[in-house]
Amino acid sequence: MENFSQPQRQSKIGIIAHFLYALQKLLRAFVPLLIIILLKAESQTRIYVIVGSVFLCVLLLVMAYLNFKNFYFYIRPESNEFIVEKGVFNRSKIMIQLEKIQQVNINQSFVQKLVGVFAVEIDSAGGSGKEVMINSVSYEVAIALKRCLLEHTVSVASDTGADLTQTTSDQNTKTSKISMGSLIKVGLTSRYIQTFLIILLFLNTIYEQLTNYLGDRFELDPEQMEAYVNQYWIGYVILFFAVLSILSVLIINLIRILYKFYNFTIIKESNSLLLSFGLLATRSTIIRPNRVQVIKTVQNYFQKRWDILQIHIRQVAGEESDKQNKKSALEIPGCSAVEKEDLFQMIYGQQPVEGVALKSSNRFFWTRFFFFGLLPIVLFLLFFRDYIANMEWYAVLPLYLILVSGVSYRMYRLRTLYIHPKFIVIKKGFWDISREIIEPYKIQKIETTQFFWQRTSDIGGVSLYTAGGVLRFNSTKYSEIKKYVDYWLFQIETSTKNWM
Repeated sequence: MENFSQPQRQSKIGIIAHFLYALQKLLRAFVPLLIIILLKAESQTRIYVIVGSVFLCVLLLVMAYLNFKNFYFYIRPESNEFIVEKGVFNRSKIMIQLEKIQQVNINQSFVQKLVGVFAVEIDSAGGSGKEVMINSVSYEVAIALKRCLLEHTVSVASDTGADLTQTTSDQNTKTSKISMGSLIKVGLTSRYIQTFLIILLFLNTIYEQLTNYLGDRFELDPEQMEAYVNQYWIGYVILFFAVLSILSVLIINLIRILYKFYNFTIIKESNSLLLSFGLLATRSTIIRPNRVQVIKTVQNYFQKRWDILQIHIRQVAGEESDKQNKKSALEIPGCSAVEKEDLFQMIYGQQPVEGVALKSSNRFFWTRFFFFGLLPIVLFLLFFRDYIANMEWYAVLPLYLILVSGVSYRMYRLRTLYIHPKFIVIKKGFWDISREIIEPYKIQKIETTQFFWQRTSDIGGVSLYTAGGVLRFNSTKYSEIKKYVDYWLFQIETSTKNWM
């Protein structure tokens, strides 16, 4: 019988996990500096560095033990609170009302897998980020604590021999997995630009580090590079780097998807979804329909041909910024159209309907055409034309302008705000087409914006604030937006549904 009404400690083996975590953070911060010192410093200095490193490791081990000794968690039945006490020099006590607990996740990082422990993350309404993190407990304790907190009970029976990973009372449980083939398809068809920019940043960092360390020995001779390009023809050089870039992006994307979403399992019950995924770091979390604030679907041309799409789910997230909420959104990769419909049916009880369509004004197109097309070209001609002797470079400018025009026009054509009595859907994008879906009664605040230069054209925007982030739609007919804002406020005031 697991009784959480009495103060409990984390697993003793978690001391090693705490030590490895602290050591990992220290190595990330100081490894480059240590490598430079060990390579360039004198032998006596190296001895001091090694001795200091050993002393620091011993200190980290002692601190990990003290953290273990001073960390307690328990449930106080009389006040219906979950309490965590922690701290070595500065003791702190965190108290959370059980009815305010929104989510309990069970995760396992690579370090925790090495020592065989799990982490329990507890998130409550009104908090910023994760309220409590219990870093090292056994799997049985993690499951029992999760159920105890979510069901608002004091104890959970664990001596019946039942499998704690299943819900014995629910006969409607259904388990499904996202196949390896679907994950590979997602890895090959997503996040091209972000991955390419990360590769460029990484290579630039490596180049700067090598230049600083090797000095003149690593400097590239511009004349030699020009001679090489002229000798082997610039077309082959461009083709080589283009193919190399594409292969690098695809491989890194594929590795990222497999690492993050390996063995993605969805357990569907009558009133919730349990998601479990991860290769080296395993995450387990619950989705409850009434707490879902925003659902975002993302699909590009290749994914549409393969009948897959990505779904991002934002639940009640407390007082966090919109950027943090989007970053912490739950992602379900590789869903088919049928799986998407099943998910929507469970969360909404029906399929989202798009309804009346409000398009963006054509000023959306002209604004982006000016700021991202004409303005950069004008600045380039004003400040950099004296540095370019080869006139062939100027032939790129019309191509750049055509590219910007095409991208801006497609974004303008796709941007749509769909309004239905039960749903609000915002469609946008260029290559990755996204749809953000929200139910009007879950809106917490509505903000309309109209700049003074937009008044004569009756153009403005609207921001819909929810507990899971903000949805924005700009450059549309302002008078129409105002009408729907009044309608949404009426729905919010008269709705009796609970989204907590």
